[in-house]
Amino acid sequence: MAGITSLRDYTEWMKGLLTFVPDGQYEVRSFAADEKRQNVAVYGVFHGTHTGEGGPCPPTGKSTSTDYVYVMTFERKKL
Repeated sequence: MAGITSLRDYTEWMKGLLTFVPDGQYEVRSFAADEKRQNVAVYGVFHGTHTGEGGPCPPTGKSTSTDYVYVMTFERKKL
């Protein structure tokens, strides 16, 4: 994800991921807005099973639950 720098890039990356993890879903556990720093932080857990074709290897049938945090910074005051 090192090259992901915009919301558009992220959504395209997720479309690719969901081709081989078609049941992928998020469980948002925390959401916070920081007006002083002009950002929003989201903590959640991604759940999914590798059952679809098109990934880095043939489907394994293995499942994952992965914690993640996204921090989105705004260039203009839109919080």
